[in-house]
This record gives sequence, structure tokens and C-alpha cells, in this order.
Amino acid sequence: MKKSHLFKIKVAVPADVPVILQMIKELAAFEKIEVSATEKNLQEVLFHDPKGPEALIAEEDHIPIGYLIFYQTFSGSLGKRGIYIEDVYIKEPYRKKGYGTLFFKEAAKIAKARKCGRLDWSVFNWNENAIRFYQKIGGIPINDWTVYRLTEKTFDKFWFLDFVFRELRTMGQIQNSRLEETLGNCSIF
Repeated sequence: MKKSHLFKIKVAVPADVPVILQMIKELAAFEKIEVSATEKNLQEVLFHDPKGPEALIAEEDHIPIGYLIFYQTFSGSLGKRGIYIEDVYIKEPYRKKGYGTLFFKEAAKIAKARKCGRLDWSVFNWNENAIRFYQKIGGIPINDWTVYRLTEKTFDKFWFLDFVFRELRTMGQIQNSRLEETLGNCSIF
């Protein structure tokens, strides 16, 4: 006889931060990305910032086996809020049990309750298992879009360039638009 397991999804609480961080590190290792998150900054952003992201924890028999982090977005064209799933992760031994589907159903339920117009997420192009799963649950790839990003490292360079332009203009050093255009096209990133 097959043993039945108690599965539940709960709203994360501050005491869940260590396990969330551990699972973030597991997901990051799979995705081959660096983790700079700490318990302290997760605690702050998840539980002390009213506009910050929210987290759900999946448990099997009261053992945390996955997490989902999401935040509110807005679509001007829809004129409605949306939800963006930043991370969704189920530990390896608990996959293929339908828990990922239940996570997405919970996120969709939250989106519907908040009168959101859509639920968005991203996937690495090489993650074929995830892509198949997302297609199976009815996810639609948005092939016309490319994601762009500025990181904390590039923020300073970006703002420094703006500062240099302002200072040079103030000092009268930039006097023609062609020079400004040339400097504007320089890549300092």
C-alpha cells in the first residue's frame, strides 16, 4: 500500500528565512548563479517591507520541501496588477509528485483574489524540464520580449555617466550635441 503524505502550502513566516535561504542556494547551484542574499536581508525584504515580495513554503509531512517568491507588478496595457513569480523551487526528491502544479495553482488563486490580470515568470532557455512543465500547465512563452537588466554594479557606472554629463555641461565642456552623442554611445559597462 502506498503511503499518503500530508502536503501543504503555507505563507512564509520570519522563522522560515533560514530554510528559504538554503533552498535559494540549492536553486542557484542548479542555475549556476551566485547568491549574495543573506538571512538578514531576506528577513528585511520579506517581512519588513510592505511593498516587498511575498513567500510561500511547500511542506510534505511538515518538512519544508519548496518555496515560491512572488511580487506584485502592474500592466499599463491591461490596466491591472499582476503577479511575477521570482523563484519557484521544489527539492529534487519531491519532484514529479504534482507539487509544482499545486504551487502554481496557489499563485493563480492569489492572483485571482487580488484581481490581477496575469501571472508571469521567467525560465532559463536551457531548462527543458521546466519549459515542458510550464507548457503542460498552460504557460505561454512570450517570445517577442527580451529581458534587460541593470545590476547593483552597473547602477554606479550608469549614474556616474549621468553625473559626468551634468558636470561637463555645467562647466561648458560639452558644447555640441555631436560630442554629447559620441560620449553617450561610449560603453563604460
